[in-house]
Amino acid sequence: ITVLLSLTVFMLLVAEIMPATSDSVPLI
Repeated sequence: ITVLLSLTVFMLLVAEIMPATSDSVPLI
């Protein structure tokens, strides 16, 4: 569960820091 939580937090941080990566988000 820790890994899943880490991935979720990481994605949230990336989404906030680099909104331009929105094109890569759909992969998830």
